[in-house]
Amino acid sequence: MYCAMPFTRLHVDVNGEANLCYGQTWTSRGVGNILETDIMEIWTGKLATEFRQSIVDQSFQYCTDCRCPEMVELRDPPSSPDLSVIDCLVLSYDYRCNLSCPSCRTTNHKPSPLSPLVHQKVMESGILRHVRTISVMGSGEALCSPFFWDLIAKLKTSECHPELCLSLTTNGTLLTPRNLERIQAAGKRIYNVEISVDAACEETYLVNRRGGKRN
Repeated sequence: MYCAMPFTRLHVDVNGEANLCYGQTWTSRGVGNILETDIMEIWTGKLATEFRQSIVDQSFQYCTDCRCPEMVELRDPPSSPDLSVIDCLVLSYDYRCNLSCPSCRTTNHKPSPLSPLVHQKVMESGILRHVRTISVMGSGEALCSPFFWDLIAKLKTSECHPELCLSLTTNGTLLTPRNLERIQAAGKRIYNVEISVDAACEETYLVNRRGGKRN
């Protein structure tokens, strides 16, 4: 069995904790905190190295459930990864959302006091020069996050890896003409938009606690 995630993905949460998996969902520990340690030092550091070795030696000692969907069977061992670049940096540090879908939350979460500090560290660390893909923001609705729009502005500068592109997850309700125009300002760096859908009919969409509105 093999999992490519620890070799390709770094997840940053609302407290600045960095993980090589989906937060604490499938693993027993993180690999550092970006508010305390340089992000690339975390990516190539001792804890991350030990985590990857547990995949190579098949001990999976940091995996809480080896039935996780990222596990695959391989006949041949994978080639050594290039750790000078992070294939996917997942920015998941803003809980704000314009909806309160029961599948995710029943109240509108406010941003954590640490969220601005985490975002500032990402923006000022120079890490975007070492990242191929950024994924935002599974923790909330990206289009109502000022951090997302700050990131969009950053993508238009030269302070990024030449191949850097962005994958956006959104509930779609804020994809207005105005916001689409703002997103398009980032040009070809936007390569993927995922729309999360949790209401199949008008009756469920308009449930009061959800916050949906008829346009």
